[in-house]
Amino acid sequence: MKKLSIPFLSMSDAFLPDTVLSRGRGRILLTLVLLASIGTASLAQNIHIATDALLRRANLLQMEGHLADAIDLYTKAIGANGRLAEAYVNRGRAWELADRLDDAVADYNRAIQISPRLGVAYSNRGIVKFRKKDVAGALADFDKAIKVSPHLAEAYYNRGCARNAQGELDKALADFDRAIPLFPQFLASQIALSVDNPNKAAAYNARGLVRKAKGNREGALADFYESIRINPGVAEVYINRGTLYLGTGDNEKALSDFNRAIEIAPHVAENYFHRGMARRSAGDDVGAYGDFSKAIDLDPRMFKAYMSRGTVLYAQRDLDGAASDFESAIEMNPNSAEALNNRGLVAEAKGDPDLALRHFSRALSIRSEYAEARYNRGRILVSQGDLDGAISDFDQAIREHPRDALAYLERGRAFLLQGKNRESEMDFSQCLGLGSGIRSFLESRIAAFRLNGSVNWEHRASRR
Repeated sequence: MKKLSIPFLSMSDAFLPDTVLSRGRGRILLTLVLLASIGTASLAQNIHIATDALLRRANLLQMEGHLADAIDLYTKAIGANGRLAEAYVNRGRAWELADRLDDAVADYNRAIQISPRLGVAYSNRGIVKFRKKDVAGALADFDKAIKVSPHLAEAYYNRGCARNAQGELDKALADFDRAIPLFPQFLASQIALSVDNPNKAAAYNARGLVRKAKGNREGALADFYESIRINPGVAEVYINRGTLYLGTGDNEKALSDFNRAIEIAPHVAENYFHRGMARRSAGDDVGAYGDFSKAIDLDPRMFKAYMSRGTVLYAQRDLDGAASDFESAIEMNPNSAEALNNRGLVAEAKGDPDLALRHFSRALSIRSEYAEARYNRGRILVSQGDLDGAISDFDQAIREHPRDALAYLERGRAFLLQGKNRESEMDFSQCLGLGSGIRSFLESRIAAFRLNGSVNWEHRASRR
């Protein structure tokens, strides 16, 4: 089963003040008022007010992406009061955003030493451990966060993400079920604006992905709808809902969602790729080609866009263009059996069966149980007179896909060329039984094989 990647939630804003600060003067004035109060308060109060001002300013800088400046202010706050666990937590988050993971762990460790029941410190440290591939350590931290802070929604959410990544879908679903009602409707800092909590939207999206993976289409769709209702500006959720629609054949709704994703994030290659897949499914190869090309322009290393565009070009008989795209895909991933299989089909279509055979054989050396490549190599071997080798490949293809009418058809032809009429007729009969939906077509192929046994007709591409 495919494992879905879901982003974790850190709580760098866990200690932001409830007051909503406007940009510019409003923020600066608040800081000045706080600093001006120092002269009339006790020393302890002065230290508290000064560090509070530093933390407020640092938190705002971190949210705006000014990580170095934020870290500098957190460090000054820690210098003024080394027992501020929240300062270590928020500086740890800044280190994490700057990809200084060891520094982040050190700050979370210090926060836990100061405040052993601070759930957010365990939850955030768990995220960093997961990024460092310490899955067991991450899960232990999420468990501890839940133990000391049983109402911390982010801890359940993050544990759900880790469990999902491990393929433990039922446990992940249980965690997301627990997290969703724990997230408040509004963030503390946005109550006055009545802005819905985007973390709650993220939890609905995460649960939707797990429900989708478990085959619960209606539940997944409901979650994606709710996520979009709460936070309609996240392109990824439209992509998730769109792929769900596409998988059920509702191309119109899928295209609508992919269009919306592109409106929100016009510079994200993934959005164009998904719309290209929807257009291809709808038979719009020209539109699909344009979208795959745009995806490649935005991300020249997008393997799947080259594969998909190459498949469109192959279908349009632009063999040089298809060959170029599959070669690019192979350069990016030399061990892609699918890319090698497709490159072999292009070589065959261009009249180079020897090159095609090499590509099919290489694909099978990478992935021995690959029915499409077995089938395609078997056809080449028939054309080259290696009937035993061809029958061996068709045997394997049929073992992998015992209801594959086309493999029986081609093996029947190979038996016919060997003069094994009984085996041939058995395969042709099996072929017709399995391919009842295209019976007249298969019957015409069988009639042609009986005349000369040498008709090439169906090639199988990996449509990736």
